[in-house]
Amino acid sequence: TTQLAEYYPNSLIVANEIDKTRHKGLILNINRIGTTGTVVTQYDGRFFKQTPEMFDKVLLDAPCSWEWTAYKTDGAIKYWNIKNIKRIAKLQFGLLEAAIHSCKVGGDIVYSTCTLNTLENEKIIEKALKKYPDTIQIDPISSTNDFQRNWPHRDQTGWFFVAKLQKTSSVKNQRKPQETR
Repeated sequence: TTQLAEYYPNSLIVANEIDKTRHKGLILNINRIGTTGTVVTQYDGRFFKQTPEMFDKVLLDAPCSWEWTAYKTDGAIKYWNIKNIKRIAKLQFGLLEAAIHSCKVGGDIVYSTCTLNTLENEKIIEKALKKYPDTIQIDPISSTNDFQRNWPHRDQTGWFFVAKLQKTSSVKNQRKPQETR
């Protein structure tokens, strides 16, 4: 958030952080650098599905299963199970849907995680493309890759996945029409 505020000083940035501790830290950092164009909210990110086409760009750094911490501690592996991964993936998809709804037509949506498995990464993007085929499209990261996946041993960085989408049209009404009597 603070980097975006520095790169885009004349923009209004809405940063959402649901975790109370991280929320406090974010506000402290924003105040420390003197950013004036940033608003910090503390909503369940799925709330933004109710704010159609409000944002020019959306960066969704999705909560994930923390597999990246496995090199530091065995906690991530100790509690890893497919049921938990599927629960997190469901949340991630709900957050991505909110991003799709709240982004303006022509805007960009960046989806990122710091985890390894495809259920939280590629499968989320594939599901969104399948559900919203007339609304979003992949904006390839490079001429050879739709996504970017970093591996610590290869890229000298933490685990990281990122995909960029472009919103090409408004979300069509997803509800089925009610029958009239």
